[in-house]
Amino acid sequence: MRRVADILLTYSSPQLYDLIVIRNGWTLDQYADFISTGIAAHLSARADRTDTGPADTAFSGPGTQR
Repeated sequence: MRRVADILLTYSSPQLYDLIVIRNGWTLDQYADFISTGIAAHLSARADRTDTGPADTAFSGPGTQR
């Protein structure tokens, strides 16, 4: 569940909104499509995974060890 929370936190961050909408000029519709598609893809991929080992309990992005 921790990884799901990390995914949702990332997609709801004001920094992401600032970067994409304010700085790069995306419309709110483009941003909404990006967020909804991204969340759906990540969560459905998460549901399809069979690996539930320790790496799934915490962020394992670039620069971290699995």
